[in-house]
Amino acid sequence: MSYRIVGFAGCGYHQRAVEAAAAAGAAADVVELPDRRAFQQFLKRADVAPLLRAHRTSPAVFLLPPATAGAADAASASSASSAAAPSSFVGGCDALLARLRTTVAVADTSSRSPAGVLSYFEQLQREKSFVVWVLWRGIW
Repeated sequence: MSYRIVGFAGCGYHQRAVEAAAAAGAAADVVELPDRRAFQQFLKRADVAPLLRAHRTSPAVFLLPPATAGAADAASASSASSAAAPSSFVGGCDALLARLRTTVAVADTSSRSPAGVLSYFEQLQREKSFVVWVLWRGIW
């Protein structure tokens, strides 16, 4: 899936959405407007406003149809006039993060040996800093 992420420079949520899309491997046309005022003007455009419902904060994330995915180049994507909104509005940063979490492929661990499972959880524990407690054969 491809997304268009429109936000303004200096917005932490815009940067977070861009980073999350890149980390998930999702194609994204990023439109970074110079400031909050320019972003608010973008939201009022006739081709954008009907799609947004009540959304008013940066970023605004749109799902691109397959034909337009990647069509905008970096030079033209930086201007508000070239950031024509596609037909499907996703939401803001949180909506994009939720959508990316549901579309990210998860490795199949069902056929691992007991030693492989232990190794997997030990590695995961080191990466994520959590502890897995297992009660074996009842409670002591």
